[in-house]
Amino acid sequence: RDKKLKDNASQAVPKILPCLANSNPGVVLEACRTLADIGNKDTIPSLEPLLTHPKPDIRDEAYKAIAKLRGGGGP
Repeated sequence: RDKKLKDNASQAVPKILPCLANSNPGVVLEACRTLADIGNKDTIPSLEPLLTHPKPDIRDEAYKAIAKLRGGGGP
């Protein structure tokens, strides 16, 4: 079951990444959280541009997602 879940998650990543550029901040925040939960370190470069986003809540969520993906350490 875990392997099937991981396979499904990795297939979802290409569909989630475009959400990071969405004009709705709620969608961007949710995409950050979802990518962090999936745990695919390959998504870190896609999250890094959000660290300079004009909205502080998005910057914060991107930072937290990257930290979680890197195993709890800071960026």
